[in-house]
Amino acid sequence: MKKITLLFFFTFCTILINAQTNLVVNPSLENWTDGTPDSWTVSVNGTMAQDSTTVYDGSSSAKFVATGTSSLGQMITLTEGKTYTLSFAYYIEAGDGYDARIWSNFMTSDSSQYWSMTLADSLTMKGPGGNTTTAYLSAKETMGVWKTYSISFTVPSNYPILSLQVRTYNKATVYWDKFSLVEDSSAGITNNTGATTNAIYASGKTLFYSDAVDGTVAILYNTVGQQIKILTIESGEASLTGLSKGLYIVKAGTATGKILVK
Repeated sequence: MKKITLLFFFTFCTILINAQTNLVVNPSLENWTDGTPDSWTVSVNGTMAQDSTTVYDGSSSAKFVATGTSSLGQMITLTEGKTYTLSFAYYIEAGDGYDARIWSNFMTSDSSQYWSMTLADSLTMKGPGGNTTTAYLSAKETMGVWKTYSISFTVPSNYPILSLQVRTYNKATVYWDKFSLVEDSSAGITNNTGATTNAIYASGKTLFYSDAVDGTVAILYNTVGQQIKILTIESGEASLTGLSKGLYIVKAGTATGKILVK
C-alpha cells in the first residue's frame, strides 16, 4: 500500500509540474522581427543580435555585446498574493566580472509606481547580494558556460505587474535564453520544462547533480510541497547538513528529482 501511495504522489507531482503555464512570451527568444525579439523590450548600448550558435534551449538566444548598460525586459501581469518561480539561463563570453544581473521589480496596475523592496526581496529580484556591487550574476571564473538563475517570490499587494528585466553591462558579451515564469501549484512544486533526471541524487548529507554547472540553484520541497531549503550547487554537489531525514523533491536548473535524506 505504501508503494502505491508513493507512486501516486510522484505521478501527481509530475502532472503538476507539466501543467505549469509559462507566462513569459517568446521565452526562448525564438521569434524575432526587424532584429528585435518579439514581445520583449530592449535597450541596447552596443549591439544585440539573434544567435544560433551559443544556445541553451531551442534554436536561438539573444546575444548582447555591450558598450554600456543594456537591458532585455518584459512586463507581465500576475495575481497579487500568489507565489511564482522565475528562472532563466545566461552565458558570459567576455567581461570584467561585473557583466550581468537580474534587475526586476513590481509595479502598480497602471505602471506608474514601483514597489519599495525590502533588502531581502532585493537580494533575489535584483541579483544575488541585492543592489550592491556583489549583486552580479557573473565572475571571471564562470565565463564560457551556461548557468541558470532561479527564484521564487510572492507578488506584493497592489503591485500586480512584474517588470522582468535582465541587464548586460559595459565590456561584457552575454547570451540570454530560456526564461520561465510559472505560478506555483497548490503543492508548491514547479519546473521550467517538466524534465526529470536521475542525475540528481543524495548520498549521506550531500546532494549530487552531475549535469549542473557551478552556481546552479537547487530548491528543495517536502512531500506536502513546502519550500524547505535553497542550495547553490558547486562542482556538482551541495551540502544537505542540517536537513532532517526524509523524502524531498528537488528542482535544480531545468530538472527535477526525488532524493531521500537518511
